[in-house]
Amino acid sequence: MHEGLPRAIMEAMAAGKPIIATNVRGYRDLVIDGVNGYLVPVNDIEATVKAIIKLTENKNLRVKMGGEGRKIIQELCH
Repeated sequence: MHEGLPRAIMEAMAAGKPIIATNVRGYRDLVIDGVNGYLVPVNDIEATVKAIIKLTENKNLRVKMGGEGRKIIQELCH
């Protein structure tokens, strides 16, 4: 399974949102696990739930990861 550069992920990063994505090509090119979001294994519901809980329970983490994602996308576009 793979995807090219996913525009929805890029748009979310530009909007300063932290990302939870499956660990497949395309997403791996944009998401740095633990920096601007989380990469979870394909079909791993438990890992996905853990990532969601981490972000929903920690506003500072959401803001920090969102800011990192915005920086990454700005660097890609310049």
